[in-house]
Amino acid sequence: MPSANVSALYSIDGQKQNYNFFAHPLSNIAPKTEHVLPKLMHVLFKKVTSYPEELLVDDFSRFDVHGEKVENSKAPRQIFFVPNPDLKFSTSPHDVRKDFLSIPAGTLLYTIYALNDKYRNFNYDKYTDDDIVKFVADSTPIAEINTTSEFIASEFGDVGIFFKHEIRP
Repeated sequence: MPSANVSALYSIDGQKQNYNFFAHPLSNIAPKTEHVLPKLMHVLFKKVTSYPEELLVDDFSRFDVHGEKVENSKAPRQIFFVPNPDLKFSTSPHDVRKDFLSIPAGTLLYTIYALNDKYRNFNYDKYTDDDIVKFVADSTPIAEINTTSEFIASEFGDVGIFFKHEIRP
């Protein structure tokens, strides 16, 4: 079966000059920006979907852990990858890949939170950084991402992998 994937960002603008990869929660819905290049991306992506800053996570709920199809599956509109607060790295410019190499096996990387259904019809045209804090606080933890081995360096781009992003029609 095809893999279920999601792209998660803190912001379309990134973290500015903060080089700590684990500084902010990541989400499948990113706030809009007022900067020129991301605004152009928004206009281009708007030709494909009315929700260019949002990627669905429905694929994750369609199959169980054994690959069996789930009838009447339900997925949250928004999820957050909240970093382990113990993962503190320098915010100054450096090669962040070295930070990953220092993380031992068995380390909690993220707790995944699902946003409460009361926000399902929230107007994300007005979504801000302040909403991120409020939404994470009003979310439910549903999973964890833990390392099972140490990180290893690989070729950039990982040749031969296909990632499908599920867009909201």
